[in-house]
Amino acid sequence: LNTISLFSLLVTICQLKFEPISLYPAYLEVDLLPPVVADFNGDHRLDLAFARQVTQCMYVTLGNGNGTFSDELSLPVWGVTWLRFAAGDFNNDNQLDLTFNDYDGGQVAIMLGNGNGTFEAPVRFSTAHGSYPVDISVADFNSDNYLDIAVVNYGIDSVGILLGNGNGNFSAQTTFSTGRGSYPRSLAIADFNGDTYKDIAVANLNTRNIGVFLGHGDGTFETQKSSFNRDHFFPIRIAVGDFNEDTRSDVAVSYESESIVGVMFGYGNGTFGTQADSAIETAVITLSAAVSDFNCDGHLDIAIGQNKSHSIGVLLGHGDGNFDKQTIFSSEFNGPYTSMVVGDFNGDGCQDIVAMNSESYSMDILLNTCECCSSETLKTNTFIHQ
Repeated sequence: LNTISLFSLLVTICQLKFEPISLYPAYLEVDLLPPVVADFNGDHRLDLAFARQVTQCMYVTLGNGNGTFSDELSLPVWGVTWLRFAAGDFNNDNQLDLTFNDYDGGQVAIMLGNGNGTFEAPVRFSTAHGSYPVDISVADFNSDNYLDIAVVNYGIDSVGILLGNGNGNFSAQTTFSTGRGSYPRSLAIADFNGDTYKDIAVANLNTRNIGVFLGHGDGTFETQKSSFNRDHFFPIRIAVGDFNEDTRSDVAVSYESESIVGVMFGYGNGTFGTQADSAIETAVITLSAAVSDFNCDGHLDIAIGQNKSHSIGVLLGHGDGNFDKQTIFSSEFNGPYTSMVVGDFNGDGCQDIVAMNSESYSMDILLNTCECCSSETLKTNTFIHQ
């Protein structure tokens, strides 16, 4: 029986506090899809872009820099089954563009930005009939300084790569297998083996593993390396961070119908080892977690919706892979938070949260009061035996 020596943990006794500001468009009748946070009009303030399936529209709301936002700009996009968005400059005009995946259509699309919060009509690129793309992200995978697109193809068990030409056009998709019957659900991009090239991690729902494709820096990837999590746990979403501060990328995993968030620690070679589990209050699918430093202690934390209690929980990181849990906000509405994103929306240097309420149809802007960042906090030493 191996024994890991006692070590000291620095525990911060400061309760995070957030001030809620709700965006609640009355004309929106079904659940909001997760937003993208970026500066779409070049004023150095964070804005939000999101979509509604029922209206077949994308919406952009421009940030005022104080935690409030302008009225939504409505951009019709017909015949699309929306799922996920990503932002990037795809035509090198120094203005942010958008890309999204069309689940039923087997496509990804880009909308070129005009630099004022409006966008051109979408240009579509095939991911194959029946591919059912469910997640999307962007990075430069072939080292040509142009952004490329990575998409998760749930229907054909693959990750698809579309290489950008730097003018808004993309090559035909190249696919990399996640394994037959794996049903991949989400991806995250990071350097998982320290060679400076972008790699891709994938949550494979049905085979219950996290797969990593190590990039060669030329748009191609090695065969998937698989790391298995708990038996009978089905991973849905993943987020990347160095949670034990060993300079290696780790992944935080949320699961279908499980009341935990698991952190799998990276070995630095594209595989992951020991998983640390943290309990959360959820009774249904937890869609996503957000990673940031919410209490300004220099360690990464994890925020996640707690569906059972209709609240948001934060796992405060110690920097060694251990976490303390706090509940930071309970919804005024009768509904769970299913996804969230983070950013500094009022320019105070503290990380705020945008949380999506799937039953009240609201986007709740939660402004960090910064009390844990600006005040002295009580710290105690505790010891962990393992």
